[in-house]
Amino acid sequence: MELELQYTELSCCEAGESVTLTQEEALEAAIPEYCPEVTRIVDAVGQLCLREYTSRQISGSVLVTVLYTSEESPGLRSLTLPVPFLTQADDKRLTGCDTVCMAGRLLLTEARAVTGRKLYLRVMPELTLTGYTCRRHRICTGVGEEPTLRLHRQEQSLTLLTSVTQRQSSVTQELQPQDWGEPPEELLAQRICPRITGSQPVGSRLLAKGEARICLLYRTQDGSLHTWEDTLPFSCLLDGLTVPEEAQVTVTGSCGTARLIRSDGAAAIGVELTLSLLVRTYETVTVAPVTDLYSTRWDTALQRQSLTLTETWPPETVQPEVHQELESRPFL
Repeated sequence: MELELQYTELSCCEAGESVTLTQEEALEAAIPEYCPEVTRIVDAVGQLCLREYTSRQISGSVLVTVLYTSEESPGLRSLTLPVPFLTQADDKRLTGCDTVCMAGRLLLTEARAVTGRKLYLRVMPELTLTGYTCRRHRICTGVGEEPTLRLHRQEQSLTLLTSVTQRQSSVTQELQPQDWGEPPEELLAQRICPRITGSQPVGSRLLAKGEARICLLYRTQDGSLHTWEDTLPFSCLLDGLTVPEEAQVTVTGSCGTARLIRSDGAAAIGVELTLSLLVRTYETVTVAPVTDLYSTRWDTALQRQSLTLTETWPPETVQPEVHQELESRPFL
């Protein structure tokens, strides 16, 4: 006796094996004429800016901020220079993926003075690519009518990853600090750490809300160093996304810059953020797959098949913080 099996289809995205690439770039850069000559380099920090993944290539740059002293000018000076890079990502493990998402971090940032007017910069970004493939799975949830058949079902609630999209968005805002103390003469170093706090679908758009923690090191007119911290709320609209309420948005990469804006004797901060956002959409379904069956009249032979669903729950993210001391002053 043959039975007509009844199936329920599940659609979900499965993450493949991540591909990690390391790229080393170096260049010699001339110091602009408006900057004093370099006498001693105090520190160099880098900020990774990923642009896009196209045709199996990753393009981006590293913004290197060099803190240095000069005999031509008292106090600490600052200079920011870009180091562009282009990485080949021709890996067979990414072939056939419907979506490829990228993230990265900096392993090394180095700066040396070649001459008083020339710097040698060396950076080493580590790039991680993860491919996602859309798959359909069939689960047996019943059989045709047969009065002698007895079924055992086990009801389960599953949260499935149904879509993955990576988008870039830009945010520009202005801050008017009220607690400067002495007004800044020059911004020396900065750290802007954004995170998404919530999202909300608006028609065919997705509104992502978040906050960026801004930490600045600046020099006043008398040469003394000061730090300033604040949290900047922001929001951005992502077009062409029709997602349910339970969509999850995370920041996989960001590049932020802050600059001084002077007007009427007051100093404000202009913040520009370029965010790489990963949008994951989840759907909760309830299924009752057949776990066992037998007949009261006929001998039955049951063949079982195991099914593993990956990426079935929103992952947790961890935000690390590192504190440094620069000339006995803490800087996050």
